[in-house]
Amino acid sequence: MAAYLLVDCEVTDPKQYDDYKRLAQAAASHNTAGVMWFAEETVVLEGTWKPNRVVVLEFPDLEQARRFYDSPEYRTARAAARRGTHEHGCCCRSLGSFSRLRQRPLRRARSARAAASPALRSLLLAGPGHRPRA
Repeated sequence: MAAYLLVDCEVTDPKQYDDYKRLAQAAASHNTAGVMWFAEETVVLEGTWKPNRVVVLEFPDLEQARRFYDSPEYRTARAAARRGTHEHGCCCRSLGSFSRLRQRPLRRARSARAAASPALRSLLLAGPGHRPRA
């Protein structure tokens, strides 16, 4: 099942961040990283998270995502990132498509908060392109 590396970074030094981007793109081209996208405009739907610049990399599975993250090429990129950003990141395994998620009972959600969240429940049931009601 696909896995995603998500990074939220606040740029503190644009020159160092440019070095990081160059090194990270080179590292991704040497590994099995798939679609890569960056989002600078974010809207918080719930909670206290305040994302800055969100970066997402797709991998065939969690093992390959971890292999990329621990690779010598990406370690070099991470060192550059530490000099020019404040970052938070995680790697997660996909549960599948939205249509597959809609078939699973919401009571099986891994966290009680996720199961109880009306906005998240609405998003999962409606699928891609859905905007939760205000």
